[in-house]
Amino acid sequence: MSGFLQWLRQRATPSLAESAGSLAAEAAGAATVSDQSAELAALRADLAFQTRAVADVEQRLGEALALQADLARELHHRVKNNLQIVISLLTLQARRVEDPAARHVLDQARVRIHAIALVHRLLYEDGETDEINARLLTQRLCHELHANFGNRPDVELACDADDFAIPIPVAMPFTLLIVELVSNALRYAFADGRSGRVMVLLRQQPDGAHLSITDDGIGCASLPNPTGSGIHLAQAFAGQLGGELNLACQLEAGVQANVDMHWQLPKTAA
Repeated sequence: MSGFLQWLRQRATPSLAESAGSLAAEAAGAATVSDQSAELAALRADLAFQTRAVADVEQRLGEALALQADLARELHHRVKNNLQIVISLLTLQARRVEDPAARHVLDQARVRIHAIALVHRLLYEDGETDEINARLLTQRLCHELHANFGNRPDVELACDADDFAIPIPVAMPFTLLIVELVSNALRYAFADGRSGRVMVLLRQQPDGAHLSITDDGIGCASLPNPTGSGIHLAQAFAGQLGGELNLACQLEAGVQANVDMHWQLPKTAA
């Protein structure tokens, strides 16, 4: 029997060792799984924190942009109001001036400042900070310029403009260029009292726009002094727009002013 018991003991010893090793391996595996679960939980917590941080930054950026837009609108509103005060002062002064030449200069300044105020008014109304609608601006300019020359209801001022957006740095010289050319046409093309028509045509181009202002007035005789401030201003504004002012006229057949303006338009308006 002693031999048999010894044999059983020898057979059992490896089995107990294997069982102990298996239990140890299972314990190690459980520990590994536990460690991995802890790491995943830590990663989830870190991801949640980062997500909240990004959301917080986005919210603050959105609030900052909204505040910037509000400040820009308020700035345009205040500039417009201040320019309206200047216009009123010029109007009062012009009424007191007896010299026709001096009154003419004051009236020209008032019309130009009124156009600048229009740009700020449109920017305030639309809430835009980097562009303005060319069609809306051109149409409003035509309406207000015609109103400024209200003593000539027999002269029609028509406007046909494409619908596109122009950047703010372009808006001011663009506006003043139209003011100079349309004012010259209304003031000089029908000086003999005849009725007629002034046509403002604006077409979008791949890298800018083409502006054409045509009248059917008295022709070459209506052109102002080429050394005068009006023509010099129009040429300067055309240059700021990357273009050149070209005037074409025929006797008794009107005048046409053309400017090919070159700038990169940001986008087409919806």
